[in-house]
Amino acid sequence: MGQPSLDAAMTRIAAIPEYQDAFRKVFGGPPNARDLLRAIASYERTQLSFDSPFDRFIAVTRGP
Repeated sequence: MGQPSLDAAMTRIAAIPEYQDAFRKVFGGPPNARDLLRAIASYERTQLSFDSPFDRFIAVTRGP
């Protein structure tokens, strides 16, 4: 995100009308630090991969 702190990120996100609307729709309220962390964690969970070419390479190089 390139922000120096969570507070800086929240200030920037809270100033964007589209994010204000999205937070209200998803979390039922305005942007806040707790819900931002929940949103990031939810996104990161969608990025898991256990059978990518890199995963297979690591499995072979590390052995059983």
